[in-house]
Amino acid sequence: MAGLLIHLIAGGAVAIAGRYYYNDYFKGDKYRERLYLAIVCILFSVLPDAFLGVYYLFPGITVEMMNLHVFLHMVIFPASIIGLYLLKVKYDVKYEPIIVMGLWCIVLHMVLDFTFIESGILI
Repeated sequence: MAGLLIHLIAGGAVAIAGRYYYNDYFKGDKYRERLYLAIVCILFSVLPDAFLGVYYLFPGITVEMMNLHVFLHMVIFPASIIGLYLLKVKYDVKYEPIIVMGLWCIVLHMVLDFTFIESGILI
């Protein structure tokens, strides 16, 4: 599992990629939407590790917090895949590019967790 900095860098990179992939959506004076994209991507890239963050911030909490962390990963990954499918196929949402890139951040988070070896909290 990759650390916090790797997830933040990945979220920032997805925000930049999303900005250019959905260039037509972000044309003009859409500073608020660009800010929303950056916030959503960075937040969603660390969202699955919310319980893990609580576990590290408050060391007195039991190991059951780690069980919640694993459970959240098992729930949020298929939910993001289903959400991506529904957004692209079925629904027409006003902020679709922002939500789609946020859901891709969750998928990227899972890929990072499965491919990188944990070397600490930050890296």
